[in-house]
Amino acid sequence: MKKLIYLSLAAVLGLGACGGDDNNVDVDDPIVEPPPPPAPVVTDVDKAGEIILGLGRFDPETGDVDFSLTDADGNPVVNAKHYNIVFMGFPDNQTNKSLNPKAWQRWHVYYKYDCAAEGECSGTLSEEADTGKYQFRVTDLDWEADAATGSVINYKVSVIVNGALASNSFELFEPKG
Repeated sequence: MKKLIYLSLAAVLGLGACGGDDNNVDVDDPIVEPPPPPAPVVTDVDKAGEIILGLGRFDPETGDVDFSLTDADGNPVVNAKHYNIVFMGFPDNQTNKSLNPKAWQRWHVYYKYDCAAEGECSGTLSEEADTGKYQFRVTDLDWEADAATGSVINYKVSVIVNGALASNSFELFEPKG
């Protein structure tokens, strides 16, 4: 009888092992691609009801200006092409004070760059795609062309970008970055 019990137990164990998972079969998990990121929300310069300019960098020695444009909702403003950029140079206010009114005529020097129509632009404006970040470059900025050598020591820049509905507000920026 013991033999029969052992034989039955061996048969149950043997049959229980049949068809078991031996982990030798590779199961391919389905590859789930993540959804593409949503397209950035941007505003075309000609559709912006308000344009806000933020100065990133202004180097008065080279005339390089980096800036960003956003709308009232903080979305990047793209496709800006029409601009007025004015560089201004001033003498040192403490050492160049004069009581002679004729001396006041050369109170500052300025250089204007603009782009009102395609192909009629001075300077180069480039844009980082869909970020609202822009770089303006000039090659002919010469502070000493219209002033005595070394007399211009304070610098400012104004950047106005024009869209069909709005322009940013006028502001003079000091060198930065």
